Amino acid sequence: MVWLFWSKMKFEIIQNPIRWLILFHVVCGAVALGVFMIPLLSKKGGKLHIKVGWLYTYAMVFVGVSAFIITPWRAFFDEARTSSSIGFSAFLFFIAAFTLSSLWNGLRVLKFKKRETSNTELAQMVPPIILIVLGLATQVLGYFLNNILLMTFPFLSHFTAKDQLKYWLSSPKEKMHWWYFHMNGMFAACIATVTAFLVTAIPRVFPGNAIAESPILWIAPGVILGIVLKKWTMSFRTQFGD
Repeated sequence: MVWLFWSKMKFEIIQNPIRWLILFHVVCGAVALGVFMIPLLSKKGGKLHIKVGWLYTYAMVFVGVSAFIITPWRAFFDEARTSSSIGFSAFLFFIAAFTLSSLWNGLRVLKFKKRETSNTELAQMVPPIILIVLGLATQVLGYFLNNILLMTFPFLSHFTAKDQLKYWLSSPKEKMHWWYFHMNGMFAACIATVTAFLVTAIPRVFPGNAIAESPILWIAPGVILGIVLKKWTMSFRTQFGD
């Protein structure tokens, strides 16, 4: 899959050292995409869940951090850049921040399973605040680029960041509050993984295809998987008596 994606991409930067960072970015993205279902479906807290969960996390952290280097390069230094590629780079930069924030919150909560009061440490407050700021900046850029998707997609981050702040600022009212928050954080990262793959790979592998160029490709993963997450969380609340 990695080789197919790599061979279909048109790299104007083939002589630039950043191509190796892009290659490792693609490889780690493929690893994350290939394993993310295992922690979701395996026994929660089991060895497989934990080991593969960390593999997914490490891969996505590299993808997110490397995106903070690759996307500015594509937007500001790539000689072949266009308004469309700049907008797309902004989207990937934003979704990288969204992924890292979701991962951070999903893992951070495991340290505070037994908390009974609010937690306003900077480690909890800063990521969602940054996410809100980046979301607003992305929307402003979308306005100037006349890009509807950039103007609308960050609303997802606003709702997510609001829920993150609300969780940390309030006292837990459910006995398994940490379980649901962990699920939401990790599942949100998985949604970002699927979305980034679809909007990056499919248009390159199937250029000119109506579906590949449709805005549905950007929106559908969040809508469909968001509904799955909501129903799945409700089932666990019922199971745990919350």
